Amino acid sequence: MFFLLKIVLDGNRAVFEATIKNLSAVKQNFKLTDLPIWVTASQTQGVLDALDEQKITFTVSDYINIGTYNEQIALVGDNTMSEPLPITLRVRGDEPEWDVADRLKQANQTMMMVTRVKIDGVVASSKEDILAVFDEKQQTLGVAHIEVNDNANANEALAYLTIYGYMNPDGSMPQLNFCFFDASSGNVYSVKPANDKIYRFEQDAIVGSDATPVVLQNSYNYVQTLKLKKGWNWVTFNVIPTESATLGEFLNSMSKWEIGDVISFVNGTETKKFTCRQNKKVASGQKWDNEDETITINPAQMYMIYSMSDKTIYVEGEFAHRYITVHKDWNRVGYNTTINLPISQALADYLEQAQVGDVVKSQDGFAIASQSATGLVWKGSLQYLEAGKGYMIKRLGNGDVKFSYPMYFNDNRYSGTSNSRAAKRSAVNTATTMNMVAAVKGVEVEAGDKLVVFCGADRMAETTADSEQNYYLNIGSDANSQEPMTFVIEREGETIAMAGSYISYVPNKVIGTPDQPTVINFMALDQMPQDGKWYTVGGIQIGKKPKQSGVYIYNGKAVVIK
Repeated sequence: MFFLLKIVLDGNRAVFEATIKNLSAVKQNFKLTDLPIWVTASQTQGVLDALDEQKITFTVSDYINIGTYNEQIALVGDNTMSEPLPITLRVRGDEPEWDVADRLKQANQTMMMVTRVKIDGVVASSKEDILAVFDEKQQTLGVAHIEVNDNANANEALAYLTIYGYMNPDGSMPQLNFCFFDASSGNVYSVKPANDKIYRFEQDAIVGSDATPVVLQNSYNYVQTLKLKKGWNWVTFNVIPTESATLGEFLNSMSKWEIGDVISFVNGTETKKFTCRQNKKVASGQKWDNEDETITINPAQMYMIYSMSDKTIYVEGEFAHRYITVHKDWNRVGYNTTINLPISQALADYLEQAQVGDVVKSQDGFAIASQSATGLVWKGSLQYLEAGKGYMIKRLGNGDVKFSYPMYFNDNRYSGTSNSRAAKRSAVNTATTMNMVAAVKGVEVEAGDKLVVFCGADRMAETTADSEQNYYLNIGSDANSQEPMTFVIEREGETIAMAGSYISYVPNKVIGTPDQPTVINFMALDQMPQDGKWYTVGGIQIGKKPKQSGVYIYNGKAVVIK
């Protein structure tokens, strides 16, 4: 019995296949052992007839951390002999979207700079690494990959920057600021000239050479990368300003924001909110509310950012790991560690102080503390905690408790006993969410069937059942509507059953538990008359085509009226 490995692609998902072949003349049992927690196998054990074969598909977790992994899966047969399947996986971060604007390129005012980058004293030498230069407004002026040049001093790698510039209205030239992307770690660094010289754009100048490049080096500050989607984002700042800094200095030092962006957080009983607005004193400028105020960043706290578009921002400061304090009821907490971890590992310290019914939720998933034979475990759609994301914890017990997250400084690995793949979650961009654990009654469901939630004509949430046939619904809304929600069952894109309800959206409400899910009674559409008449989701006939938005039944089909 042996493995035959084949790499395949499945859209953006990382998958690979292995074929197990039984070369013996007898039937054999097989099982797979030593699976890394970041990979899920379509089958981990089975039986193969003589000379038969079985294809196994392996899917890499969406939450795997950046790094290089060398692992070995074992195939064990009836004779207890082990056949190894070595796996080497290189995970790289997304390249920053650093692009020079076309209007700058068309103006064709340029200068050249030959540079060498040192990170913690080591010369950057990977062709995947990127160096970029910016002006004071975070406008990209030039981008270059690292190159190895045999003519260079000590044959060390260099970056050749073509810098596009302009003249300010007052006649001055923009100051040049530099950032470096290390592809192997996914980290972004703010780098500065080793000679502490401040460089400004100088048209047609050539600064540095192969023999005497401008050396750029990083400080001991940490740069955090936050990917924002359009709408609300729950985030954690795991850096604090190294010195007393204003709101504007902290937010604007490495990022370009948009008018209409908002940062909001809760300080005690007070909710603070800062909006990025048009700066009428500066042409094409912008300014944060109260941006000259000193800001205190708390890495133990969750912040909410409303972004006008999908974008990536960077904040620089001193990395800060803090204990988390939670009290009874809901808490907005930061996740101040640098890698993604399974929830069982990330919250192991808290689980020792939790009780049945405690809830942890992200913006697009949630889990509830439940009793098992071995103690408390988390059950739900939230299976990983992600670096840079913010979370909410609902504690049922009285009294404050403290806990901390695991820290990994030298190795981007995580451990655990379960390698189950997290269910795909629907993206949510609302400031608040409501959660529900539901069970379906009145219709036979099949694997892959979706439970979908509507409010009026708006599709609010959808999910599939877990192994216990529970549906974990994460419902997001920023509306104040008290309209009851409608539930439907979809199979291969078609609605097969519907249910009305008296349940309206309430922020932060949790309905049902894994042990006692909320039962939803459905009516199969194939039992409805196909008489050309309109019906409500409860099966009540209505006179004519409704004008109010919502989900209705017509000729045995679900119809969404907007």
